Amino acid sequence: MYWSRRIASSVRPQQELEKFWYIDNYRELVRREVGLLGGSGLSLTGSSRAAMIGSGPLPLTAWCLWHQTGAMVDLVDVAPAALVQSRELARVIAWPVGECIAADGAAVNLAANAYDAIYVAGLAGDSVKVKQQIIDNILPALRPGGRLIVRGAHGAKMLLYPAFAPDSLRRVQLLVEYNPDDEIINSVYVYKKGQNEQKD
Repeated sequence: MYWSRRIASSVRPQQELEKFWYIDNYRELVRREVGLLGGSGLSLTGSSRAAMIGSGPLPLTAWCLWHQTGAMVDLVDVAPAALVQSRELARVIAWPVGECIAADGAAVNLAANAYDAIYVAGLAGDSVKVKQQIIDNILPALRPGGRLIVRGAHGAKMLLYPAFAPDSLRRVQLLVEYNPDDEIINSVYVYKKGQNEQKD
């Protein structure tokens, strides 16, 4: 929240954004995720639509995804104040953010078959049970051929983010498991709808 407000209130918000100490990590993580999505059969473009569950007040994953692919990204967060700040940030950096929806990921009402890709943030759901509840709720919003990107952690990086066994999630099929061995913190798991869900 501090950094989002600092950037939004700056007379040169784009330059202030570049001062955020973690910006290059976000850019590189999203660049890799876009590549992993492509390898799994989904290429995001300016006509694609994505959603970010657990976007927070400084939604840099969503911003990087738009910047790198042109995809329109909707933000979902349980904290209304985070979304108010996100809208203000988007306005000052001239980012055409999509909808900003205040809701828990396990209860948000997303339109059916609306998204090519849905992200579940590393801090969205602190257990497999809660992540499964989120997935059960958002899965109908994923288009046929769409992808679910769930961030986690592996090894010592589990001290920073909740970890889970990527093959423990139901109703989805794991396509990619990526555990970076460098300074990138988050593991990335790419899923598609399970066979019994394809008809949705």
